[in-house]
Amino acid sequence: RGTARFERAELLSWGRVLAERQRWLKERGIPYLLVLVPNKHRLYGQYMPDSLPKVSERSQLDDLVDYLRADSDVWLLDLRGTVEGAARQKRVYHKTDTHWNDVGAYAEYRAILQKLAQKLPVFEDQAPVAVRSFERTTPGLGLPRIVGLSNAYPERSFDLAVAEPRG
Repeated sequence: RGTARFERAELLSWGRVLAERQRWLKERGIPYLLVLVPNKHRLYGQYMPDSLPKVSERSQLDDLVDYLRADSDVWLLDLRGTVEGAARQKRVYHKTDTHWNDVGAYAEYRAILQKLAQKLPVFEDQAPVAVRSFERTTPGLGLPRIVGLSNAYPERSFDLAVAEPRG
């Protein structure tokens, strides 16, 4: 809803933790890329109940991203724009669950691969794996499954499969 915001001390703490992780990995020759993905409720806010109105368009994630970009050298990939773009084409989260579906995951994978190619030569010529898409109806996930109502709340699932699996 945009009600919670980070205090400066919290941002400094996050910055220290993430910088320490990046430093520890760098000492071992491992690059660290912090990947941030929007929550389903943020992406599909129009489906939230009227009893939970947005108070602000800004979120804690906005605070953290702004802070890290301005005051740290943590390598960051904010996937909000990528996921929003993919969502304009097709649903990127399961309807009956809080996790992204194959379409969302594939859009994120492509963006991560592109970001890695900026710093890691091994990824420069790495093309994304080709996929084919298909749709099917599946029993509901998440809460419907937990309460035993998966069949009462089926969903249209947007799935992907590798087009030409490697041997």
